[in-house]
This record gives sequence, C-alpha cells and structure tokens, in this order.
Amino acid sequence: MNLGSLRMFFKKGDQRTILLKKNILASVVLKGISMLISLFIVPITINYVNPVQYGIWLTLSSLMAWFYFFDIGLTNGFRNRFTTLKACGKLKMARVYVSTTYAALFISFVVFMSVMIPVSFIVDWSSVLKVDQSYCEELRMTFAVLLGFFGLNIVFQTFSTMLIADQRSAFSSGIQVLGQGLALLVIFILTKTVKSGSITSLAFIFSGIPFVTLVLCSIIFFNTRYRQFRPNFGYIRLKYVKDILGIGGKFFIITTSMLFIYQIINIIISRNLGPEVVTQYNISHRYFSILTMVSSLVIGNVWSAFTDAYAQKNFEWMRRIASILQKALLAGIPVTVIMYFLATPFINLWIDKKVTVPAEINICEAIYIFANFCGNIYMYMINGIGKIHIQLVIYLTFAIIAYPCMSWLCRLYGVPGVLLIPASVYFIQAISGHIQINKILNNTATGYWDK
Repeated sequence: MNLGSLRMFFKKGDQRTILLKKNILASVVLKGISMLISLFIVPITINYVNPVQYGIWLTLSSLMAWFYFFDIGLTNGFRNRFTTLKACGKLKMARVYVSTTYAALFISFVVFMSVMIPVSFIVDWSSVLKVDQSYCEELRMTFAVLLGFFGLNIVFQTFSTMLIADQRSAFSSGIQVLGQGLALLVIFILTKTVKSGSITSLAFIFSGIPFVTLVLCSIIFFNTRYRQFRPNFGYIRLKYVKDILGIGGKFFIITTSMLFIYQIINIIISRNLGPEVVTQYNISHRYFSILTMVSSLVIGNVWSAFTDAYAQKNFEWMRRIASILQKALLAGIPVTVIMYFLATPFINLWIDKKVTVPAEINICEAIYIFANFCGNIYMYMINGIGKIHIQLVIYLTFAIIAYPCMSWLCRLYGVPGVLLIPASVYFIQAISGHIQINKILNNTATGYWDK
C-alpha cells in the first residue's frame, strides 16, 4: 500500500468511521511509544531499587487500584452520557455534566482522604504484605503519598474520560505517554545520581509526575479546544448525579467486582509465595500485556463510537464493526503462541537475566492474556451500548468466591493456580458477550439480554 492509498483509506467512510480510523492510527504510534517506555522502565527501576523492593512496590501500588471505586461509577456513567448528549447536539447540557462530574468526584475525594489517610498511618503494612518489619514506616509514608495522588487522579481523570467520550482517545493516550516518559526520564537520572532508591521516591515519581502532566494538559485544553465544555461552578447541578449513576452505578459494581478478581493477584502471590515471585509474575505479565495494549488500540475507541452509533440508531455500522472485531479473535491465537515461544529469550534480553521467570508462569500468563483479549472485545461493545446487566452478574458472582478460591489454588499450584479464576472469568465474559451482542444488533435481545 503506497502513501496515496493509505491517505484514501483514512478518508474513506462516514465521519464516525474516519474518526475511528484516525484514533486507531494515532493510538498505534502512542501505544508503541508507551510499550517501549514500559519495557525500559522495568530494568531501570530494578537498578534504582532491588528486586525485593520492586516486588513490594508492585504489590503496594496494585492495592491502589482498589480505591478507584470511590468514583462510584461516575466516570463511566459520565462517559456514556457525554457521548450521547454531544451526539444529540445538547452541548450546554454536556458542559453541565462535565462540571457536575468534577464536583461530585471532588466531594468523593474529600471523603476518601479524610478516612484513608489516618488509616494508612495505623495499618502495619509490613504485616499485611508479609515483608520484613524494617519496611513498616517507609510503607506507611509511601501509602499516604499514593493515596493523595490517586485520590486527586480520581477527580482530574474526568478530563481524560471526556476526551475518550468525545472519541479523541488519542489525545488522552498522548497525555498518559507524556507522563510516562517524564517519569522514565526522572528515574533514569536518579539511577545515575543516587546510590540507592526508596519505595517512597517511586511513589512520588510514578504517581506525581503523570498527575501534574494531566492537570497542566487539562488546563490548556479547557482554555482552547474544549473551552465550551470548561467546568464552571455556575454549571454544577448535583441533581444530575443520580442520572449519571443510573448506568454508572452498574459500572461501579462491575469495577469493584473486577478489583476483587484481578487486583488481588499480586497480594495473594506476595502473601503465599513472597515478593520475589510477584516480580517474576509482573515481568511475564508486562511482556504478554503487549497483546492487550495492541488490541486496546481498536477496542478502546469502539466503546464511545458504539455509544454514539447507538444513540443515532445506526445498527448497520455497529454490525459491520462487530463482525470485524469478532474475526480479529482468530488472529489472537497464533500471535499468543508465537509470544509464548519468544517469552524466555525476550525476557532474558530485556531484564539482562536479573530475574528468571519459570516457564509455567509464562504459559499460564499467555492463556490469561488471551482470555483478557477475548473478553474485552465484547465487553467494550456492550459497555458502549449500556446493556451490562449480565456482565454485572458474572463479575459479582466471581468476586464473592475469588479470594478464597485463588488463595487455595495458589497454595496448591503456585502462580498458575492463581490465574485460573481470572482467566475463566474472561472466557465466560467472551461467550456470554458473543451471544448478547449478536442478539442486540439483530434486534432479538429480550429479558436479561436486553438489560
């Protein structure tokens, strides 16, 4: 394909399709940069601290994902509402929803911090993570720093959500990549100027720098391109919080359930197998997550595009895109197999043999990531439409049994046992999602399939 044909490809189709193509192209470039940063940042960080400290950092930072539920589903609910309002030309109301979401999340942040900061200095994190008691005070300080930045991110991520809702996910990705790049630069400089690093300094670097980047970019965009949606006290209408939470409440339950299934992996491994194994697992996970990152270039943009198309009842466009995505699943099988056989030599080259990852971790991680790929394709289409009741039931059911089952399987089979439950959830999500999306797009969905 020559340059002229490439240009024609990105100009062919309706406005929604062209925008989707452009976002995918930009995302390919940005995700490529993001993957390179992610690959470089692991060995550089291990050089800054030691493998044990790095494992503790990974486990502690994964705990922070639990606190994202304090937005009680507002961001995902806002995402669908903003896209629908803009698609219907209700721009002033869209600004009301932007301002109201910022205000509601700020209230959540104040409540969150007033409760969690005192708690963070009471809890003995060394005992929670089962690491040496000498880390106790440092972990308390680190957790407080992470709480502060993650809490503020809950509020200011509204801007990134708005960009994604406006089908400008490339802008959102660009801000994230910029924050990642600056964090990598700072950690690299520190490896050359500081003899030994600390877990607390990692918290400031990896949480603080991306946050400051997000705030600065949101100020610039709200005073230029998105001036008409700039948050303003005069546009806050807290009565609309209930409307945002209509679907947002379901997203909240799903997100919280997912935390109980996926974000406890590091904790279970640390408690049963030690922080060194957490490092092994995360190195393998980062490598195989390349598949997830590549697939997200498409499906990350599909969510809001489907919301826009569903608001305008353009089922023909939705069926065409769904058919393409379902065919893409087949391509994931050989890609995953090839990645497995390349895993050991790649990781050895990447980490310079500082950490050895057992083969059984790689093969189970490959299956887990492929399951994630399958489940997410259907999840994002269904999320855009807003028919998420079945998804809610699946995740809530598994969230109840996740911790005891995964802990028991970890003691019996190690890391492969831990990954059995989350991989199963994704495969079940893929099967039910395949049935549901086809029913919805063919106007045959009834009962729970249409909720």
